[in-house]
Amino acid sequence: MSVNSFVRVVMLAAAAVISTPMTAMADEPVQLIEEVTVVGAVRNGSVDVADIDMAGDEALQEMPVAYE
Repeated sequence: MSVNSFVRVVMLAAAAVISTPMTAMADEPVQLIEEVTVVGAVRNGSVDVADIDMAGDEALQEMPVAYE
């Protein structure tokens, strides 16, 4: 899979998530869990990874651990 097709897949997935109606979750308590997955390899290219803004340890609640 080339970098361009990978970027297109990521953009389509982001558009699908953004277009999901948020009103379905309005009355339910929500615990947000951030997960970052990096897949693939890039050779002979200049790829920059953006800074990922995540909460510090003191702001995180006790979270369950999932093993795959």
